[in-house]
Amino acid sequence: AVTSGGVAAGNAATTAAQTPAWGLGRVVALEHPETWGGLIDLDPAEPDADSHAAAIVAELLCSDGEDQVAYRDGDRLVARLERAERLPEPDPAALDPTAAYLVTGGRGALGLRVATRLAERGARHLVLLGRRPPTGQAAQVIRKLAGSGVTVHLPDADVADSPAMAALFDTTGTSWPAIRGVVHAAGVFTPVPVDAMTWRDFRDVLRAKVEGTLVLGAVTATARLDFFVMFSSASSVWGSALAGHYVAANHFLDVMAHDRVRRGLPGLAVNWGWWSDSEMAAHHAGYFEAMGLSVLPDEEGLDAFDRLLGSSRVQVTVAPVDWARFRPVLSAKRDRPLLADLDPEPVVAAGEGNAALLDRLAAAHPAARRRLAEELVQRETAAVLGRAPDDPPERDLGFFTAGMDSITSVELKTRLEAALGVRLPATVAFEHPNVAALAGFLVHDVLEPLLPAEEPEAGDDATGELPADLAGLPEDELLRLLEAELDRPE
Repeated sequence: AVTSGGVAAGNAATTAAQTPAWGLGRVVALEHPETWGGLIDLDPAEPDADSHAAAIVAELLCSDGEDQVAYRDGDRLVARLERAERLPEPDPAALDPTAAYLVTGGRGALGLRVATRLAERGARHLVLLGRRPPTGQAAQVIRKLAGSGVTVHLPDADVADSPAMAALFDTTGTSWPAIRGVVHAAGVFTPVPVDAMTWRDFRDVLRAKVEGTLVLGAVTATARLDFFVMFSSASSVWGSALAGHYVAANHFLDVMAHDRVRRGLPGLAVNWGWWSDSEMAAHHAGYFEAMGLSVLPDEEGLDAFDRLLGSSRVQVTVAPVDWARFRPVLSAKRDRPLLADLDPEPVVAAGEGNAALLDRLAAAHPAARRRLAEELVQRETAAVLGRAPDDPPERDLGFFTAGMDSITSVELKTRLEAALGVRLPATVAFEHPNVAALAGFLVHDVLEPLLPAEEPEAGDDATGELPADLAGLPEDELLRLLEAELDRPE
């Protein structure tokens, strides 16, 4: 995809309408790596069309693997995720008790946590925006806030409704004082793959975050705000399958934070991980844990919110990540240059492997090695896919057609490494996507240089007898092994 001003880079102005394309692209890269080329953001300050064309051609011809590139002032910039310096201590100054503070999505679990923390910091007027009356636990939290001396205002409004939002900031018609701070935490999510996504799916998710942010920006243009915090998602930084619309919407928030600060306005985007009790954590916690993404404990998240509220940061990712597990999963189908500047992966020596299996492979005829390798791959693939040992996948059935995903592909890689005592690339299951292809790679590219060369005995050619490890095989199996050998690349 090619955009101009679709990503925050350098000091150039951004183009709001083009920013969601970058978030969507990060998900296409995960869901369809076989067709993915990358993202190029042209310099919006460069008027020369020939210069833009030259930049695009240069990227098409470039082979350095970078897939997120922006051009600014003649420089080629690439995307990198870096560890942030330690966040500053929270600002000791209390919030203004005579002012009001708006929380969109303020009646949801996360919005109420934030509202409670604002009250603990001194806020005495909270405007909790929503479209439905609070019930159950939400009503209890609101009663508790009121009991602590906080006046809680509950206007029913859609954050993307411009007239309704303008009315919230018109102090002549409201029962609360002027709003001095905004926390934009509204948002919805419904998982759907990019190739099945309709325009309505896309628009429904973008409405609260994209249209809501634009409306909030317009109605607060002349307001005196102490902070304008947008709750984004870590998924907008590295992508997330089934979330193309959600990542697109959150990337918009990220870029708007930089745009606001560039224009001298308060702006902060926090790319949160998964909060406890969130809808995402409730339904997918096990899946995320397997990837290396843990649920963000409430107190850790709120402490980070405290520290960021008084800081000069513009965009920060706050998420507990086990990079030793998450990096291989994220890179299972494609190298991810975005992660290149993080702590390097620890170099783990290959294990000793399964001695009995390695002895059999070393002693076997090359064709029999292929058969042993296929049996190993079938056995381990069945294990990671939860299939019975007597129901291994067919040798030509695609791994991902059979139900493998990035997590299980990394598990397969790990199991094969343990069995063979070797190190394999993170993308091995994607680059060799079925039993036959992966077994061939293991035999010819991984094991062959390590195993002893075959020493044929004198007279083997004259007798025409089969090696002992092939003699007992049926004719159709022998023909299949012969075909595999003939198909072997030189």
